[in-house]
Amino acid sequence: LLRISSMTDSKPSSAIKIDHLPFGFFEREISSYLAQFGAVVRVRIPRCRKSGRDRGYAFVLFDDSTVAQVAMEAMDGYLMFEKRLKVTVLNNDQVPEILKKGAKIIAQPNKGASGRAHTKKLNAKKTEGAERKAKVRRNKDQSKRMKKLASMGIDYDMDGEKKIDTTEVTVVETESEPIIEEPVAKKSKTDGKGSATEPIVIETPAKKAAVTPGKRKTPAVSAATPKTPLSAKTPPLKSRLRSARK
Repeated sequence: LLRISSMTDSKPSSAIKIDHLPFGFFEREISSYLAQFGAVVRVRIPRCRKSGRDRGYAFVLFDDSTVAQVAMEAMDGYLMFEKRLKVTVLNNDQVPEILKKGAKIIAQPNKGASGRAHTKKLNAKKTEGAERKAKVRRNKDQSKRMKKLASMGIDYDMDGEKKIDTTEVTVVETESEPIIEEPVAKKSKTDGKGSATEPIVIETPAKKAAVTPGKRKTPAVSAATPKTPLSAKTPPLKSRLRSARK
């Protein structure tokens, strides 16, 4: 009986939900389009916090429940931009909190605005209270990891503290005398009595000048070589042919 009474108490509200929302049919377009059925109080389109893209559905609140019923009957199954709309009237317990307060239209967020705001919040200088809360949160996460590793039979230390030997080492600095290089005396030839004589001089043989290979010179013809007489030469071919004809 209680269950039946609770179902009868949930009366239809003046809010509708539009599913299969086409891209481009956003808050301003919905408000201006549904104004033909009656006064529109609020329009809300849930969006992704990171990208700002819509999630494909919208909530609309009218000032009267009868207007919401008429709008649902007129738009349910309506084909718009290759999308078939699905419109339902919400019960009073199904109306979301974002539809109960605020301005009529909330401006569409810029792409990545939420991500930039989150990054700015993380990079901001934290107070002592925030640092304390973060430390407590990290300790809780670390204890969970340690319990999970212990259940798996793994003994691992995640303290992250290294023991450092703090014994002081005394260093005694001694003054060292500067090293002076003395010139080395050249050896000299001495006789048997130990008296110095003329120094030993080692002569190195002179190197021959390198001769670069060049063109061979043809030997000149001496005057003694006999020349062949002109009579001994063979006559030319033309003269031989003439003699043969004769």
